[in-house]
Parts: sequence; structure tokens; C-alpha cells
Amino acid sequence: MIVMRVKQDEVDVEKMQVYLDLYPLEDQEYLPPSLHVMILDEDSASVIEAKAKNDNKAIQLKLSGAVGEHFSVKITLENFSVIENFVI
Repeated sequence: MIVMRVKQDEVDVEKMQVYLDLYPLEDQEYLPPSLHVMILDEDSASVIEAKAKNDNKAIQLKLSGAVGEHFSVKITLENFSVIENFVI
């Protein structure tokens, strides 16, 4: 399961805080150990990434950006990957 939360920066109203949380499905206790998640910038370069280990119950990533800024989330599991594009 993926949860994304967005919060306006308390000091700079043009900046947003984005929180991305990945959790195992209800019938699983841990994330799959081959799970890899990346935050990509506008040029598709990885700026933040995390890999699940054998006992990860969640992966949590945080990024900040300006309103109108583009970013993507890439999730890879074994030979399958998906990329979703977002605009802050």
C-alpha cells in the first residue's frame, strides 16, 4: 500500500513537504526484500531512494519542492517497475 501526504511549509508558503509511505499489503507483515523505490527529478535522475530489507515494515521518504515542480516516483519489484509522475 502506498500513502502520499502533502503539507504546506510553515515558513515558505510556496514550498510543500511531500511524504511517501510504503506499507506491506494486509496479508503480509514485511515489505518484499526486493522492493526498491526512487524519487526522480524532472530529468529522471534519482534524488532519493530506498531498498527494502528482509524485515522492513515500511519505507518512508520525504521531499520538499516548490509549487509547480515536477517529480516522479519509481517503484521496482524484481522484474516489474512502475513510474508515476506528479506536480507539486
